[in-house]
Amino acid sequence: MRARFATGMPILLSLLAFTAPLPALAQTDQLSGRIRSDDGRPVEGALAELHPVSDTTLTAYTLANDLGFFAFRDLEPDTYVLRVTRIGFQEFQEQVSVEGGVTEVEVVMTTQAIVFAGITVEAERSRAKTRFEESAGITVQEIESAALKSLPIIAESDPLRAIEVLPGVTTTSDFSAAFNVRGGSADQNLILLDEVPIFNPFHLGGIFSVFNADMVDRVELQSGGFAAEYGGRVSSVLTIESDPGDGEFGVDAGVSILASRLAVNGALPRGATEKLGFQTTRWRLSARRSYLDVLFKPWVDFPYHLSDLQGVFEAWTGSSSRLRFVGYSGRDVVDLAPGDRVMAPASHGAFAEEVCAPARKAVKLPDQLDYEVAATLLLTYGTSAHALIQRADLQAGETLLVHGAAGGVGLAAVEIGKALGARVIATAGTDAKLAFARAHGADDGINYAEGPFKDRVKELTGGHGADV
Repeated sequence: MRARFATGMPILLSLLAFTAPLPALAQTDQLSGRIRSDDGRPVEGALAELHPVSDTTLTAYTLANDLGFFAFRDLEPDTYVLRVTRIGFQEFQEQVSVEGGVTEVEVVMTTQAIVFAGITVEAERSRAKTRFEESAGITVQEIESAALKSLPIIAESDPLRAIEVLPGVTTTSDFSAAFNVRGGSADQNLILLDEVPIFNPFHLGGIFSVFNADMVDRVELQSGGFAAEYGGRVSSVLTIESDPGDGEFGVDAGVSILASRLAVNGALPRGATEKLGFQTTRWRLSARRSYLDVLFKPWVDFPYHLSDLQGVFEAWTGSSSRLRFVGYSGRDVVDLAPGDRVMAPASHGAFAEEVCAPARKAVKLPDQLDYEVAATLLLTYGTSAHALIQRADLQAGETLLVHGAAGGVGLAAVEIGKALGARVIATAGTDAKLAFARAHGADDGINYAEGPFKDRVKELTGGHGADV
C-alpha cells in the first residue's frame, strides 16, 4: 500500500500542477451585481443596459433574474455607463470602471409612481343601467323603436300590442289592445305621449292604438315603484316618446292590411335655425289613414275609417336647453244613421235581446251578411286570424292541419289558411263534415273516427308532417 501511495503521489501532484492555471486562463472581465428596491426586496425582470462611455452604439442588455442578479461577460477594460430601468421604479444610472476580473455593483432602485396623462372614455350609457343604479325599486321595461317594429304584430306595429310580450302584462282578449298589469284593470294604467296623458288611446273599438309606430322612439313601461306624481293609477305608467328624426331629410312610407302611412323628417335651413337663435333643429311629421272604406266601396258601403296626424319639432339652444313641440290629432269616422244594421263587440250583456254599444265600436253590416253570421264573425275569424297570422306566422306553401274543421273557428281557419296560400288538411268525425270543410277550401280531409290521423297526415305530406 505504501509503495502504491508513494508511486501515485507524483502523478497526482503533476495533474494538479497542470490543471491549476486553467481557470485563470479561461476567466474574462465581467460586470455583475444585484438589483434591489429601496426596501431591500429583489427587483425581478429589471432591464440593465451597459455601454462604454466613449461609444453609445455598443450597448448590451440583460434582465435580472428572480433574485435580482444580473451579469455582463466578455467585457474589455474600460469605463462603462450602467443604466437600469423597471416599470414602477425611478431610473438608475451610474458609471462603472471594469479593469480586470469581476467587478461587482449594487443597484438600489427607488419606487416611483407612473404618471399618465388624463384618459377620457366615452360611451353611450343605457337608460336601463342608469335607472338601476339611481332608482332602486322601480320596475321598468323598455322597447326601442327598432325592436318595436321587429315584433310580430297583427296588421301593423303597435306599441300597445308590443308591450304584451313584457313580463307581468296580460290582455283580456285578442281583439282588444287594452292591457292589464299584474292583475290590475285596464283603467288603472296611465298612458303618456311625451308626458301628456292620453285618455282614449284606441282606434276601431279598442282593436288598435292611436300611436303610429313610425313616430315612436321608445316605449317605457313602469309596472311598480313609480313616483307619487303618477298618483291615482295603481297598475302601471306607460310612456311613449316621439321620435323627432335625425335632422336629415328622409321619407318613410308603409302599407298594411289596416292603413297606409307616411312619415317625413328633416331640419330647418341653417339660416333660419341661426336666426331663431338655435344651434340645431329637427322635426318629423307623420300621417296615417285606413283605406278599407275606399277598397270596399265598389261592393259594399264600409262606414268607417280612421286617421292620425302627429308631428314633433325639437330645437337646441347654445346653452344646451331643449325646446320641444308635439302635436297629435286623430279621428274615428263612423258613417252610421238610425236604422242601420250594425255589429259591435259588447263587454257584457251580449246575450240580452238589446244592448247598448258605443258608436265608435259599431261596424255597418253589408246587405248580404245576416245577423247570425255577423254575431260570430269577430269571435271565429278573429280567433283564427290571431292564431295563424300573429302567433303561427303561417306562410304560403306551408301545410296547415285544422282539427274540428267543420266548427266555426275551424272553418274560419280553413278559409284564412287558403287565403294565405297554405295547403289545408282538415280533420272531422264524419265524411259529411269533411265534405263541408272541403267546400270551404280544404285540400284534403281525414276522418279521425276511422283511426289515428297521424299516419294519414304523414302519408299526405310525404313524411314531413304539418307545419302548423
